Amino acid sequence: MTVGPDDVRIRLANVYEWYLFRLKPNDFPEDLQEDWVWINQQLKKYAHRREPGSHYYGAVRYTCSIIRKQTGVKIAQRLLDIYLKLQQMQ
Repeated sequence: MTVGPDDVRIRLANVYEWYLFRLKPNDFPEDLQEDWVWINQQLKKYAHRREPGSHYYGAVRYTCSIIRKQTGVKIAQRLLDIYLKLQQMQ
């Protein structure tokens, strides 16, 4: 997810909508819950939006469409950090 052909913001929106939307803070060990909450806050910073012609953007997709690439990289890095910490716990 952190490396790929598409813009990191597109990859973030896709991975959240396909997999991560199901996860809640209590799905993580206590020391990682704050990171997960931060990620969700960043990805849902802006409310959903309906464009003329009835094109609908959910909060995550819309947020990812307007944040800077640098912000997307920070979010992706935090996701990677969570993943690596979970791997170390196994």
